[in-house]
Amino acid sequence: MTTENVTTELFAPEEVLVVEEKIYFLQEGGKKARVGRLKEMTHDRLIVEMQMTDAEYAHGPQPNAHFRCAMPSEKCTYRFASVFCGSSPLPDHIWYMELPTEVERQQKRDFVRVPAPLPMQVILPNLYGGQNKAKDTTLVDISGNGVSFVWKEPLEDGMELEVAIPDLPAVGELKTKAVVMRSIDRTVLATPVYHIGAHFAAHLEKKQQNQLVRCIFLLQRKYLERGLGI
Repeated sequence: MTTENVTTELFAPEEVLVVEEKIYFLQEGGKKARVGRLKEMTHDRLIVEMQMTDAEYAHGPQPNAHFRCAMPSEKCTYRFASVFCGSSPLPDHIWYMELPTEVERQQKRDFVRVPAPLPMQVILPNLYGGQNKAKDTTLVDISGNGVSFVWKEPLEDGMELEVAIPDLPAVGELKTKAVVMRSIDRTVLATPVYHIGAHFAAHLEKKQQNQLVRCIFLLQRKYLERGLGI
C-alpha cells in the first residue's frame, strides 16, 4: 500500500447491496451492533430480518433513530447511513430502514494487512448479555477494517466482541467493537491455537479509520526498511 488514506467509491444502493447478505447496524451513540440479513429493497426501504431475541426486539430503537451500517464481503465492505423507520415481529423480527441515497464501497486492496505481534486484550460476551473479563492475547495482524489475534479455541462467526490494543503508531490505544468473521486452526502439536479474524464492521468512525490506515502505512514502512516483505 502506498497511500495513507482510504480510497472509496460511491454507488446507488440497488447497484451494490445484495439480498440475503448480512448488514451490521450501529446506532449513533450506541455501543452494540445489531446484525440482520437483507431480505428486500423497495423504492424507499430496506427490509431486514434481524438476528435478535424477543427481548432485544422489544427494546428496539425509536423511529427516526440514525444508524451507521456496513455490509462486509470477501472483496470489499459497503458502508452507508440509514434511519430506522419501524419494525414488525411477524413472521420474523423485521426492521424497516430508510433506503440510503448512496453507498460507499471500500475495496479490500485499500486495507493492506500487516503483521503486528503486539499485546492486546479481548473481551467476550457472556451468557447473560454482559461481558466477561478481559483476557490478554497477541495480535497477529491488523488492517484498516479488522484484526486477527491468537485464541485457544474457535469463536462463533458473527459474535460481537471488544478488542483493545494499547499502543499503535499514530493511534495510541485502539479500543473498539468487532465482529468475528472466521476462526483458522493453527494448532501446533497438542496445543490448540486459532487465529481469529474479526471485522470492525460499522464500529469505526471515519477519523479513526484514517488514523488506523496511517498506522498501517507506518508499520508497513518499518517492515520495508528492515527488508521484510509483507
